[in-house]
Amino acid sequence: MLSFDNHPPDLLIEVASHLGLLDVFSFLSVCSSFWKLRESRYLWIALLERTQRLRSLACRVGTDVSQLDIDHLQYVARWTHRVEKNWRQSRPCIARAIRSVPFISASEMEPAAILAVIPATPLVILYAQQAQRIIVCDSQGRTPVSGIHVGKISRLAHFNERGRHLIALTIGTHVDNEMSLRVVSVEYGDGNVPAMRTVYQGPIPRPCRALFIYKDVVGIIPYSYDDSPACIHAINFVTRLSVNISVELGDSINNTSYIFCSIVDGTPFIITAQDRMHHIYRCPIEVLPLDEDTAIEDGATIQGNLVQIAALHAVDPEDTFYDYETPDLKWSPRGLHAFFVLYNISSQVIETHPCFWPIDHTYPPSPDQVQRLATMSFEGTVAAYFESRTSPWLVATSQSGTYAAVVVNREVGPNALPTLFLIEYDSDPLKIESRQLELPFFINLDQIYAIAIDESLGVIYLSHALGHLFAVPYA
Repeated sequence: MLSFDNHPPDLLIEVASHLGLLDVFSFLSVCSSFWKLRESRYLWIALLERTQRLRSLACRVGTDVSQLDIDHLQYVARWTHRVEKNWRQSRPCIARAIRSVPFISASEMEPAAILAVIPATPLVILYAQQAQRIIVCDSQGRTPVSGIHVGKISRLAHFNERGRHLIALTIGTHVDNEMSLRVVSVEYGDGNVPAMRTVYQGPIPRPCRALFIYKDVVGIIPYSYDDSPACIHAINFVTRLSVNISVELGDSINNTSYIFCSIVDGTPFIITAQDRMHHIYRCPIEVLPLDEDTAIEDGATIQGNLVQIAALHAVDPEDTFYDYETPDLKWSPRGLHAFFVLYNISSQVIETHPCFWPIDHTYPPSPDQVQRLATMSFEGTVAAYFESRTSPWLVATSQSGTYAAVVVNREVGPNALPTLFLIEYDSDPLKIESRQLELPFFINLDQIYAIAIDESLGVIYLSHALGHLFAVPYA
């Protein structure tokens, strides 16, 4: 009979590389022979690369895990394991001390929306609406808060790359005579103070309805007030070259009540919603003016094709609900996520329904894949800061689409009891699970203006209405 010591190490490493993070640490703890396998780079690289396809790792955007040394591989694996392990508990707990960092001076206290969290860093990007400033806040308090004035933001989009976070902003509203585009770069790195600067600013020909930013190109979907064909106005903010991309399926873009864009796996997508139907399209990335030596002339109109990835019907259980709102809609590497608040006037029932469609990004999708849907419900409604009409809904989905954080008011009116829930989406088996996170007494959810989540380091960020940021570590 073979003992563990007699098993070939290569066989054991191959077996361990196919386990999940939660299982591999238990596997390595079986005996001293298994524990020695932790020194295998192949094991950690295979494990982390497979995990990275499902969720974010505890490392910065653009990190190639195959280039990390064994110490760094083990660090990323241990930290990612801690995040996943705490989510699996029936009652996740706060793992470390909560930090509170002011981002507005005491004389200028005002709430701020959270625009973005730079994954696996303590950096949070906020927008103070009254001051019309973008603020970079270090949640660990190691670097001073910095900010720049940008004006009134109407639309925004993000693009993450190693060492730099780009934000594309349209300034003004669609009823203004003039709107402008501004691109802000937040540059960061080990040991360096984050630097924020404007890298592009210029007018746009038509009011913006939605936009995306991909590498050096901003794509703008303008409002259409007539029968003109739908198009994407693409601007390379480095070369200053702009083109108009005429797209088919124009009616799907022009005649829709809601539209947004998202970058997933290095590809821009357009998501539309109309009459509880959601359509997902792949943008024609091959015609974007990305290259400096392109032969396309400035101002040219070129043809591009939108590829429909999926058409999905929003949840409406047995058609019993009178009306609905959509506090959050997100297209992620795992599929489409939505939060619906459903109202039934006759029974006075208000429910919040998280929904998840696990959709592959390839085309065409299989019929079975499109029909799959996971949903659950909370009694109550997604909360928002009650003292401001422009405050965002308190819901945030993680970058990979694996997790979400949402504040739900279990009651309506003056007796509202806001509660913070952690949501986990799983596609195999298809399900949604929720867990309540109990916060300490000094965090009053009634005073929270915005929420965000960084699954890489296991931190939920809460922007307080009086100008400071809570960093709540759940792992």
